[in-house]
Amino acid sequence: MIRTVIEEPDHFGHDRFNSLNRNRADRWINIQGLDTIFAKHGKVEKDGKVVLNLTSLGYNKLLGGGKVESAYALQVQKVSKGARQKIEAAGGEVILNEYNTE
Repeated sequence: MIRTVIEEPDHFGHDRFNSLNRNRADRWINIQGLDTIFAKHGKVEKDGKVVLNLTSLGYNKLLGGGKVESAYALQVQKVSKGARQKIEAAGGEVILNEYNTE
């Protein structure tokens, strides 16, 4: 093992100074906290849709912990499968940013 590290530094396929996990969520929120966030920062559009832009609030990912009380239209970079299912089951929608493929 030591010989490999010393004599073949590229053996493991990556630069040891750069992280392998570049797709990181710095800040996340569970769906149980959406009501609190909406009370402070949310808005209701003319057609009655409840809109909450989590990306502008600094949240990168929405996780599925908890229950959804209202139907929200959420704008976020990443969302877990469980969170998406719970939001859509409550009548809401998740709007991913255009550069995200997840």
